[in-house]
Parts: sequence; C-alpha cells; structure tokens
Amino acid sequence: MERERLKRNKKKKLKPISTLKKKLWKEFSIFIRQTDMNGHGLTACVTCGVVGHWTSFHSGHFIHGHSKQTFLDDRNVHVQCVKCNHYLSGNLIEYSEFMRKKYGPDIIEVLQEKSHMIWKPSRQELNELILHYKEINESKA
Repeated sequence: MERERLKRNKKKKLKPISTLKKKLWKEFSIFIRQTDMNGHGLTACVTCGVVGHWTSFHSGHFIHGHSKQTFLDDRNVHVQCVKCNHYLSGNLIEYSEFMRKKYGPDIIEVLQEKSHMIWKPSRQELNELILHYKEINESKA
C-alpha cells in the first residue's frame, strides 16, 4: 500500500516555477488587455492611442523584470500596440506621460522603489494567482 502511494507521488512532478510564472503571465496579460476594452473587444494603446481588438495588443511593462515586485503591479502594466511595446522598446516618453496623468506625479518613483524588491513567489502563490486571474478573465468572456 505504502509503496503504491509513493509511486503515485513520484509520478506527480511539480511544475517548475518558471512554467507557473508563464501561465500566470498569460492570464494576467489577458486581464490587462481586457481591462479597458469596450463591448466590441476594442481597446487603445496607452502610448500612441491606436485602437484595435484586444487580442492584437501587448501588455507592456513600464518597468521591466520578471523577478521584480512590479511584474504584476497593474499600475506598471498597460495595453500597448506591438509597435510601441516591441519596436519602440515601450515608447517610454509617452508611457511616462500617461503614467503621471493616470496615477499622479510620484507614480514612477513609487514603482522604481518597488522594483528594487525581489519577487520570489511560492508554487502555491503562483497557482492561486493563476486561478484568480483565470476566473476574472472567464467572467468577462
């Protein structure tokens, strides 16, 4: 009996943290891109204003870094078109103007300070966050 239980437990390999972070990013990115969409699924890039369907946009970080406390801070991640996020490396001048208008003059300093803190989540925390954003996303569908 005990031997069979141990065999079953061995077969259940834990997913690597990196895999869970990717799954979490997928759900969080959907959440961000759907946040300001209208009833037709249209949204706008926060840096250039181009409008399109949410599925054709990115979720762009103002401060980059997967191991920083700002990684999932919704004040740090917003809808961006591919051009602004990828080809213009975030279009940071316009992004900073957007940030200050939306959150006030101190937001960039607040996020920069927060970005110095390392984010090292547990598997349980990642799984809970994945479930949280998945439920939000499903309720919008």
